[in-house]
Amino acid sequence: MRQGLFAALKETLATLLGIGRTRLALLGNELQEEGQRLLTLLLLGLGALFFVGFSATLLVAWVAALFWQNLALVLGLFFGVSLLVTVVLVLIVAGLVRRRSALFTASLAELETDVATLRAQTRRPADR
Repeated sequence: MRQGLFAALKETLATLLGIGRTRLALLGNELQEEGQRLLTLLLLGLGALFFVGFSATLLVAWVAALFWQNLALVLGLFFGVSLLVTVVLVLIVAGLVRRRSALFTASLAELETDVATLRAQTRRPADR
């Protein structure tokens, strides 16, 4: 009886270690994918910001040269439009920051499945 209990304990421990290793690998994959996604997003965002700023500067200079007689009005209109765009973008970013990330959802779901499976297996011997 003791050898059977010890063998079952070893098998359970080996199963738990295997599950842990698999979950840790999944977690590592998720972290790596999220890191790559964030780096790509950062680089593309910085490039877009640079070219938007450069384009806006050229547009203001062009319109100012085109309407040189009304320079104060042109610059005031561009200031107002840029301020409005800034406020809208800040509100969008604030909404994105408040939204919950999907990081680790797959790992947590798999862990919940593992816990449910282990609980079901520990209840079976009592039913016999």
